[in-house]
Parts: sequence; structure tokens; C-alpha cells
Amino acid sequence: MLELGDGESSFIIKGIEKNIRIDGRTNNEYRTIYLELDNILNSHGSAQIRINNTEIMVAVKTEIMIPDILHPDEGSIEFYLECSANANPIFQGKGGDELSEEITTLLYKLYDSSAAFDKKKLGICKNEFCWKLYVEILILQYGGNIFDAVSLAVKAALHNTRIPIVEVKKDEDLQKYYIELSNNSSDEFNIDVSNCPLLLTISKIGANHIIDACLEEESCSIASLIFAIIPNGNILLTKKLGNGSLNPTSIKQMIISAKDIGIELHERLTTLLNNNTQNINVDRDKLAK
Repeated sequence: MLELGDGESSFIIKGIEKNIRIDGRTNNEYRTIYLELDNILNSHGSAQIRINNTEIMVAVKTEIMIPDILHPDEGSIEFYLECSANANPIFQGKGGDELSEEITTLLYKLYDSSAAFDKKKLGICKNEFCWKLYVEILILQYGGNIFDAVSLAVKAALHNTRIPIVEVKKDEDLQKYYIELSNNSSDEFNIDVSNCPLLLTISKIGANHIIDACLEEESCSIASLIFAIIPNGNILLTKKLGNGSLNPTSIKQMIISAKDIGIELHERLTTLLNNNTQNINVDRDKLAK
């Protein structure tokens, strides 16, 4: 946590009271989101998100596995998060382990929900084969609002992921199933992430609340609520950060804001994904020629 002097904290809090933040934004204004897709070699999908001084890189790799006995017709997804020591001094040594565990635990809860992510789409042959996704997350820079940024990058990378189309055949002599890959490398499918959630952090500072807090603003926050929101504005779960208390009126206001801003954030990401995907497809067409 960034330590600020009393004068700096007072300046930030008084500005927020007047709906003017230290970078000129209003309290409910998000910073510009920069997105780049398909930028990591040897991965089936990748994305890099930058929100001012916060930068996240995500790579997705796939593997064919035997399904879990309790979910024989489903695939699975695993998350790994690493905090670069260069991202923030607090990550040196084992400083990033707690944050890493906190974020990955939240991602597991989100993507384990059938309302958000249908793991049956990763199934290949019941009881025999399924796809397993390995989502590797790297925090390159930490400039605040890390939960939101990670969720944006994960959804973007999964959107960019291309999985080979396979055919299941049976060896009658051995009475075993086996996988056969297509000879056409373009035979692949994309993961449906249309209903995958995004995280939206709303921070209470003084008597007001803000979104997309920078590091300095996070240092002034007494408590925050993280909302997991799907595109229609429904909230899947809520997590509290910080030791401060929130009164019922504040919580109600934050929930109302979260639903409206969450929908806008999904629309914003969709626009970025569509624009980047079109550019990628153009580049692939050029290579094919």
C-alpha cells in the first residue's frame, strides 16, 4: 500500500467531495483501456491490458485430458497468477503471494459458475476426453485497480483463444477411443465468453465512492466492494476489501452504481475486442495469401 502524507490524503478526499479527482476524472469515470490481442507466441490465445500504470498480460494454453469423474461431460480451467517484482516493490520476495491467491480464488469462483462459463463446451467425449485450459496471468505493472484489470485481461484472452477441432474415433480391436486431429490447421473454434463476468471495484473514500481507483486513491480508501457482473448487469458475487465499515446506505448506492457501470464496462470491452479481432483477421488473411 502506498503511504501518503496527511496533506496529500486530505487533497484527494476533498477533491472527490467535489467530484474532481487528482487526474481530472469524475468519481464515476473509468480511465482509458488499451487492449492488444494475440501477442504471445506458443499460446492458443492471449491478451494484454493496460489501464494507465496497471498492465496485465494473459496467455491461455490448452491440453486434452480425461474428465473429472464427477463432471464426465465437462472440461476444466486453471488459473495461475504471477506478480512481477518490477511491477511494485511490495511484490519482491513473497510479497505478491497473498494478492495472487486472493485473485485466483475469486477467478475460480466466477468461472465455476454455469451462469458465467459453460464448461460443457470444453467436453469432447463423455468420460473419455475433454479440454483443459491453463490461464497464465502476469502482472507487469501495478498502478491500482488490479482486480478489474485482471478480469478484463482474462476475458479478452479467452475470447482470443482458438481450440483445434478434433474427432473422436474408436479402435474396435482394443475397444478404446482415440483422438484424431484435422489436417486443416484452420479447423478450430472459439470459446464463448459472451456471459463471462467482469470485476468492478468501487472504493469508499470519505463520504463518497469512486471507480477505477489509482494507487494514491486506494491509499485513502477505508473499504472497497468488488462486484462480479455479467453483461446484463446481474451481480454474481460481492467481495469486501479493507478494514473499514460500510453503512447500508453506502452499500445500496454502490450496488446501484455497480449495475449501471458494469454494463458500460462490458460494452466497452466488447467494442475493443471486436476492433482488435477484425485487425487480427486481416493480418491472418494477408499471411494466408
